Amino acid sequence: MSLNWGIISIGTIANEMAASLLTHQQLAMAVTVRDQAKLPAFAERYQIPKTYETVADLLADETIDAVYIAAPHNIHFDFVKQALAHHKHVLAEKAITVSNEEYTEEYTIVRKLPRIWISPLRSDDTSTHAAFQATS
Repeated sequence: MSLNWGIISIGTIANEMAASLLTHQQLAMAVTVRDQAKLPAFAERYQIPKTYETVADLLADETIDAVYIAAPHNIHFDFVKQALAHHKHVLAEKAITVSNEEYTEEYTIVRKLPRIWISPLRSDDTSTHAAFQATS
């Protein structure tokens, strides 16, 4: 299955993700970051055709199926909730939340959305991998 990816933020691991998508012929279609000056070079390096000024603009793009959230951990929660509200698949760097309360709220939202994938890694998660598919 091929997905059209949007990338939120462009730190070190986001570079690795974008390179991996490119290597595996997956489509990174859009990117956004707070520091707009860094956006053109990142988009050009990884052949990403769309750049957005805001996360909201990226999430409103109906051609984006999934988002990779590489923003600082303390704002993952808001971006994950926004992405899920736009019916996007979500992959976030760990830790996906900074508290059990945030994790529980995200899990509750995801359980109501069929075919939405999420990687629920938390700072207190001792497993090396945790992922699930929400089912109704």
